[in-house]
Amino acid sequence: WLTCGALTNRREMRDYDLNAASIDAIVEHGTFELGHSANEHLRTAGGYDSFNFRGSQFRYTARQPGLAVVGAAPYAALHLFGFSMGAHYDLCMAVIAWMTSGLFTATAAVLLCLLLKNWETPAWAAECIALAYAFGTNILPYTGVPHHDVEATALVIAGIWSLDLARRQGKGRWAALAGMFFGMVLFFSLLPGFLVAVLLLYIGATLPIRRSMLAAVAFLAALCPTLAYNWHYFGDPFMTMNRAGNYQDTYLSFSWNGLSGKLNNYFGTGWISARFYEPQVYLGLLGLFLLRGRPWQDRIFLPLSTAVYLFFLFNIGTDGQTQLGPRYLMPILPLSALGLGALFRLEGPRWLIIPLRGVVVLTLLYCIVVNVIGGFGYCCYPSVDKFGPIFFLKHADEIRHDFFPLAWICLSLFAAWIGLLVYLQRQSPRTSA
Repeated sequence: WLTCGALTNRREMRDYDLNAASIDAIVEHGTFELGHSANEHLRTAGGYDSFNFRGSQFRYTARQPGLAVVGAAPYAALHLFGFSMGAHYDLCMAVIAWMTSGLFTATAAVLLCLLLKNWETPAWAAECIALAYAFGTNILPYTGVPHHDVEATALVIAGIWSLDLARRQGKGRWAALAGMFFGMVLFFSLLPGFLVAVLLLYIGATLPIRRSMLAAVAFLAALCPTLAYNWHYFGDPFMTMNRAGNYQDTYLSFSWNGLSGKLNNYFGTGWISARFYEPQVYLGLLGLFLLRGRPWQDRIFLPLSTAVYLFFLFNIGTDGQTQLGPRYLMPILPLSALGLGALFRLEGPRWLIIPLRGVVVLTLLYCIVVNVIGGFGYCCYPSVDKFGPIFFLKHADEIRHDFFPLAWICLSLFAAWIGLLVYLQRQSPRTSA
């Protein structure tokens, strides 16, 4: 969490002014409509990613409302102390990003680590995979801004973790939490919609009928804020923002040419490909088919949810425009991480297992280096035909300390935390061997 805060980059914040405008609209004007602000920058933010609906004089963000709602909480606190987007834009956005995307990512990494350990992954491997999720994917560069896909992906992890506890402990509250988290995913992003649909089937196949029904009720309850938003602003609870704004490039439309092109973009030679930015995804997807020893529900529904999501992704018109790495692969990163855990649980002759683990560890290290460099750059990277980290290294002399407004605060907190741990360790009674 402190690392995410330290890498919060003001160059990214200025690229994501639409997120700032939607948060500002809630706190300062009590609405999700854009265009009320007295600040011209916030009033006109958005461009292609905002739209007018049926002649309204105000605009709406082409994103789900969850990001603005959670971002409004830290901004409201800042507002009480006299800070505002208009006068203190960089500081406000840095704190909001740290308290939303950064906190979501850190929490998701912890839950992922716990989940992998529950699945009998060696402790050191579970910790490596969790760190690689946070630092070795393009999650890290995108935590520099309040970002809907980062937050939705964290909720996918929370949902699977809760489902695992519901299965292990047999308690309804964990089943309800699983349903709630999966429902909340759609409050932040519609991109994983098909993924969530399969995960709901996963719940139904995994839990007894009573707990499955409890999860379903919690899921529907978590959908209510999304439906209420659509109803209030677009007049129909099922009028999603991409339909209201007529963003046809987000509609499912199958074509063989599109399928092959997207496959190349995300997994082949395209410059946003996982091959360059996060090759751990290849190994994780392989691991999903090696979930030996896991219940049949895991072996079927985790690969199936991944396949269904990729089918959707390969058959929509958009690739995500300017981005650093394959941003639209974020929703399957939790599933890929579970597949990596399966590779570390494989048993066999040492001459095979040790090199396999070595390849996985080296791949994770490569991914961490690439995406930490990306964290010092910016996620709104326009040159999708060039490898971002190489570009950032060539222009490293342009990076200034004032690009990172929270760096000194987070590094100081980290040093204080380490000092406290050392002090407590020294104060603890010594035990004899």
